Parts: sequence; C-alpha cells; structure tokens
Amino acid sequence: DEIKCLGGKSIQLAIAGRVKSHLVQDRAIVIESEPNGKGPLEDGSLLVVRVNSNEENSKPQLLLLGKVFEVFGPIHRPIYTIRLPQKP
Repeated sequence: DEIKCLGGKSIQLAIAGRVKSHLVQDRAIVIESEPNGKGPLEDGSLLVVRVNSNEENSKPQLLLLGKVFEVFGPIHRPIYTIRLPQKP
C-alpha cells in the first residue's frame, strides 16, 4: 500500500509482522515479523497498526504504534520491540 503524508510526499507501506506480546510493566510491544517479509527493519523505523472499521465501505485507519527500539533474532525472521512513552 502507498499512503500520502502531509506535504504530499508518498511513502510505501508493507506488512512488517504481528503483535506477539504487550509487556505492560516494561511499556513495550513485541512484534514478530512475517515469514517471508522484506527483510529486517532498522532501529527507528515507524510501525503503524491497521484498524478496520465496523462501518460498511469504510477504509481502514492507520494508527502510529511507535518507532522500532530494538531488532533481534534471526535475520530471516527478526523480532522488533517498540517502547511506549511514559505516562504523563
């Protein structure tokens, strides 16, 4: 998928993986990459979550999940962590 950002710039979106776990006390989310993904993402890459609406004929919304904080695991199927911000 391609999405237009503010300023008219287009960026390419690809499925990076699925949420494996949410570590509440550590304020972190662990993402397991797709088996045949496009290769490992870099630290600092932005991840979004697609949220489908219950309304008929409505487009899914994209919500910013956060930046990749750490990449680990095998090259062919990396795991990503995202640190959530501290509560204000």
